[in-house]
Amino acid sequence: YRSETDPTWILDIDYNDENFPYNNREVNDAILFAERQCEPIGEKYKTVIPTLNGQHIIIKPFNLKKFSEKYPNIDVHKNNPTLLYFNKNGKDNLR
Repeated sequence: YRSETDPTWILDIDYNDENFPYNNREVNDAILFAERQCEPIGEKYKTVIPTLNGQHIIIKPFNLKKFSEKYPNIDVHKNNPTLLYFNKNGKDNLR
């Protein structure tokens, strides 16, 4: 949220999406591109959270214009919550 002192964004990677042409190596390259080519320059990667269809990469904010030109198929969410846990077996193991 805007009131946070250390805001983060989400790179939403859905590998089951036919419009997503990148593999894991290219996603890593996209993170490095954001860190090395998009202002402010520097470390931005926080963590990755696996999802049912791909992953959510938690990253510090950066200038989106240059990133979006190179990676138009990667959605960047600024104000959305992320899935923090899912059970891929579909069973409730919390009992």
